[in-house]
Amino acid sequence: MGSKHSTWNPRRIAQTPVADRIEANIERIPGFGCWVWVGKVKAQGYGAISIGNKDYAVHRLMYEREVGPIPSGFFVCHRCDVRECVNPHHLFVGTAADNNKDMDVKGRRRSVGLRGEANSSCRLSESTVRAIIADKLSGMKNVDIADRYGLKRTQISDTLCQPNRWMWLKREMGFK
Repeated sequence: MGSKHSTWNPRRIAQTPVADRIEANIERIPGFGCWVWVGKVKAQGYGAISIGNKDYAVHRLMYEREVGPIPSGFFVCHRCDVRECVNPHHLFVGTAADNNKDMDVKGRRRSVGLRGEANSSCRLSESTVRAIIADKLSGMKNVDIADRYGLKRTQISDTLCQPNRWMWLKREMGFK
């Protein structure tokens, strides 16, 4: 998103229909201050918008629009730890080392080797995943399962299809 990688000028975003598209996909959460992106979300959990056949990370566009350019090689990190948040006041620029330190301080670093709820990146309980797998085995569609548990379809497909997510539980329950 920085000027080195982008042909789109995020400073001009306010004068284009893109600004309207962005605003239409932001839900401001009272009390927390997060501006949650409710549009397209990439696999890593960050909001994305297509501009001229290219996807842009919305939190980076919002940072550039409201704060300024992102130096080459830098990350746009979240103070609030909500990947879908695009509130520029919740964002800061940092290096990979800064991002890792922030994760460590907040206890968000992926717990490699730990499975299920023991892994700090786990967002679903084992009982919920068991129920999701049982529903899928019974023939339910992902969209219906997502509605049942108040989740996004991508969360269901990631839980069921990503090879390393809940692998032991999927094997135990006979899900392939």
